[in-house]
Amino acid sequence: RAGSIVKRLTRHIGGVERALDLGCGPGYFTEALLDPGISVAATDHSPESVAFVQSQLEGRPGFLGAFVVSDVEANGGKFDAIFIIEVIEHLTDPALSELFERVRKFAAPGALVVMTTPNCEQLEKKMIFCPACNHAFHRWGHVRSWTDESLGEYVRSQGWEVIATLATNFPKIIPGRPWKSLLNRVEAKLSPRKPHLAIVCRVPI
Repeated sequence: RAGSIVKRLTRHIGGVERALDLGCGPGYFTEALLDPGISVAATDHSPESVAFVQSQLEGRPGFLGAFVVSDVEANGGKFDAIFIIEVIEHLTDPALSELFERVRKFAAPGALVVMTTPNCEQLEKKMIFCPACNHAFHRWGHVRSWTDESLGEYVRSQGWEVIATLATNFPKIIPGRPWKSLLNRVEAKLSPRKPHLAIVCRVPI
C-alpha cells in the first residue's frame, strides 16, 4: 500500500525534497517515496532492517542511505518531511513521547510530519491466546487504537499544527499484477470501510 499512500497524499507533500522514513521496516515506503523524485533516508531501530533496505535500494537515484536511529541522531541530519508509517499503534505512552521528541530533533524548521495508522481499530477482535505463556496479545503487536479525533488531539497537544486528517482505504497495489491492482483500487473506492487513517501536520518553526 506504500504507493497508494504516496499518491493519495501528493497534494500535501508535493514540495518535499529531503525526507526521512522513520521506522522504515523492510523499506517499502522508502522505495515508494523515491518514485516521485524525493531524496529519502531510511532509519529503523533494527540493524537487520537497515541492512536489508540498504542492500535493496543502494544506487537508486535519491536514496540517501539506511541508518539505525542512533546514527541519524549522532549525525544531526535535518529533513523537511518525516514519514512515520504504521508505527504509532505499536507504542506505549512513554515510547510515543520519545518518538515525538526524536521527530523534533530530525525536523527542519516548519517540517511536515506524515503518520498513518489503522483507523478506529477494535483491538479486542485481533487478540490471540498463547497457551505457552497463558497470555492474550494482539496478533500484530498493536497496543492502542486511534481515531481522527484522538490523533488530532494528541498532535495538537504536542504544539504541532494539523494540516489534514484522512480516514480512507489505501488499496493494495501488487507489482507485476496491474489488473489485480486496478481491482483493488476500484474495491477500495467503492467500499464504505475506512480502515486506514493518515494525518499531515507541521512542526512549529
